Amino acid sequence: MTESVSPYSVGDWIVHHSYGVGQIKVIEEKSIGENLVPCFRVNLKNGDYWFPRNGSDNPRIRPLASQDILHRAQKELQKPVRDLVPDKALMKSRIAEVRASGDLITTSQLVRDLTILRAQRNLNYTEENALSFFTGCCAM
Repeated sequence: MTESVSPYSVGDWIVHHSYGVGQIKVIEEKSIGENLVPCFRVNLKNGDYWFPRNGSDNPRIRPLASQDILHRAQKELQKPVRDLVPDKALMKSRIAEVRASGDLITTSQLVRDLTILRAQRNLNYTEENALSFFTGCCAM
């Protein structure tokens, strides 16, 4: 079994979907099941959490965005809505792609589009759940 290379290292600032911004302080071995697994310990303002060092594909964790990316995401939120495809399967596919990418720009575009769509009609479960997930307004 080969261990994947993590894009993170000690000292990096990251964002967790539920816990917020923290800094990776150290790699520690934690017991997961019956195995000792190397984990990053992330220090937050009010505590710590750990995630496996080889768990770099965790969709709840991403690097801290630069000011440039934040500025571009803000501009995306202010742009007019894109033509929304009424096909629910395509929207479901788009939501899955944005979740998998973790890209702040495409996330901003989707949040903008779902917010406008919500003003036009009731969102279906998948759309409402995605909007809640990306805006962090509800516990998942």
